[in-house]
Amino acid sequence: MTELATARLPYDPTVWEVYQDTEAVNEAIESMARNLVLHYAGSAPLFLALLEGGRYFATELEHRMIAVAASVPEIEYLPVSTYGDGYTAGECRVDKDFLHAVLSSHDKDRPVVLLDDVLDSGTTLATTEKFLRTEFGIRAVDSVVLVEKQIERPTYQTATFSCFSAENTAWLAGCGMNDGTSFRDLPYIIRKFQIQAEAA
Repeated sequence: MTELATARLPYDPTVWEVYQDTEAVNEAIESMARNLVLHYAGSAPLFLALLEGGRYFATELEHRMIAVAASVPEIEYLPVSTYGDGYTAGECRVDKDFLHAVLSSHDKDRPVVLLDDVLDSGTTLATTEKFLRTEFGIRAVDSVVLVEKQIERPTYQTATFSCFSAENTAWLAGCGMNDGTSFRDLPYIIRKFQIQAEAA
């Protein structure tokens, strides 16, 4: 790689490498859109994108689902905060007032599908799903993630659907995933060569 090309990269190539390029990400999301349209045909699920990480994935997925089904899926964007040290997940807080406003008249038999960027520790998805089931009595709660880490999780075993599978030691950024305040809006996924702690 030339010095000029390196200088134009938004990341340090001595620290990061491309894990999934833009073409691979777009193809995976398009394939997922087709799968979801078929899987949920006739059930009209409510999609809940978990902010901030799930925004990029949900937006791209919505565009492709519209193209496939010629109809607009119902997607709401749920503020969720998971407090930690940047690499290890901590307490998860769900915006309960927002959910009450969205789900006050929701049919308990209508599926709710959670959309997120990455399934790592599972804290965020587990907390959100538990609240949906216990507070609102939602009977069917599924999850769709862009990347699922291969790790044993005591709280949330696996996503219903995932676009990519990654080893647990990889710290990823891009397509909604961030490193501090950087890289969340990249249209591809980069992987840090080494991380010092377990990902959040």
